[in-house]
Amino acid sequence: MNPPEAPLKAPDKSDRYERGLATLREVAAAEDPQVLGDLAGVAPDLGRYLVEFAYGDVYARPGMSLRRRELAAVAALGALGNATPQLRFHAQGARNAGAMEPEINEARSGQTSGVLGAQDREIVAVARLTALGTPRRPELLLHIHGLLDAGGSPTDVVETILLMAVFAGFPAALNGMAAAAQVFAERSGHGSPRG
Repeated sequence: MNPPEAPLKAPDKSDRYERGLATLREVAAAEDPQVLGDLAGVAPDLGRYLVEFAYGDVYARPGMSLRRRELAAVAALGALGNATPQLRFHAQGARNAGAMEPEINEARSGQTSGVLGAQDREIVAVARLTALGTPRRPELLLHIHGLLDAGGSPTDVVETILLMAVFAGFPAALNGMAAAAQVFAERSGHGSPRG
């Protein structure tokens, strides 16, 4: 199996803020998301980075629904356990994007309850394991294979891991992409078989 044939088109930098603000408003279901007001008097640049990068560049990318992105965010934040306000925000964002409470609970807890479909369950696992980092690499490899086996695409894998740059940092996302590259190579016959 090969990675996506061509990278998705990079967003136009001239409208990053507007696109990001529209996406953040959709997640928050609010015209004036509270986080921007909270940051305005302390660190307005952080608010701008949040809007432009997290929501304008990453969240607004094609290739994954907002519902799936929010379930992945809930999974990562639940696994990390260090960002309760953001976990609450993204759980509500998942609701706003159409996820049901049992789906959100499964994503947050990491405990498979059978509520999520196979692809969503694997996306949640890939997000969680990418966020937790290299100690979980063997499990991450299995769940990347699992996502592809469940009918997910290489784009699903890449988008899930790329989203983790927002929630777990670039090192976690870079290591997750290395795991994805290994799986793609194995599945295309150019790597060692999974074991």
